[in-house]
Amino acid sequence: PFSPEKVQKGSEFRIIQHMANFAQFNLSKEMVSALEKLGYKEPSPVQGKVIPKALRGDSILCQSETGSGKTHSYLIPILDRLDLNLPRLQAIVICPSRELARQVYDFAFALSKYFPKLKVRLFTSSEEKSENEQGLSIAPQLVIGTPGRLKDLLAEDYKLNLRGVKTLVLDEADMLMDMGYFEDIDALRSLLREDLQVMVFSATLEQGLKEKLRKYAGSDFLYEGEENKSSGNVSHHLIDIKHVGKNEALIRFLKIRQPYLALVFASKKEDVNSAYA
Repeated sequence: PFSPEKVQKGSEFRIIQHMANFAQFNLSKEMVSALEKLGYKEPSPVQGKVIPKALRGDSILCQSETGSGKTHSYLIPILDRLDLNLPRLQAIVICPSRELARQVYDFAFALSKYFPKLKVRLFTSSEEKSENEQGLSIAPQLVIGTPGRLKDLLAEDYKLNLRGVKTLVLDEADMLMDMGYFEDIDALRSLLREDLQVMVFSATLEQGLKEKLRKYAGSDFLYEGEENKSSGNVSHHLIDIKHVGKNEALIRFLKIRQPYLALVFASKKEDVNSAYA
């Protein structure tokens, strides 16, 4: 199924393997057709490595940079393995933020148009939770959401039967760890079957985090996609803020660097508002 291509790099040669298309995987004809209609023709490297193992039900610990195709590397096999004739929850995807959960949901929803029996639900806020609860008389096969809302719905309110869940995904695990969500995740995991397929994806996978995550994914398969954890176009600066506040340090840094365009991220809305002010 692989077509090797020789690529010269300096005085060395490397063999790079390209998978021709998604039809080379053990995917259903319906899934291959849906991917083609959506314009997905050639798998990315991470998809080429992860999808075959995910289709077999293996647990996975995967490090691959943002934009490498991690989301489809787990969504495609999850959706292909769902029993769409069975109206019960079979897979859960946990994301660290509403924005990321919405992005994953949008990808899944785009694919769901080609599978009439597929039901996907998004749970990221109290408003969405209330709205979605109205439609739970027929259980979704796939639920996507943030840890707190999923714990409220599944571990505390028990709105859905969890006995049929066979796959759990922790997306952007480094962010889940940094934001302190693993207590909620532990609460959910304790309610699921022992032989659960767990797929963990992260843009970074330092040794401490890697060891912590092995209790979820075990050691079936570890994929580390890139030697560099961030793009070569990204520069890093260490700033001492002992004697000034974070906002003052930010203002000084921006004055020194004078960027044409800057994006500033913060972990809380209050911090964003403070920086903006």
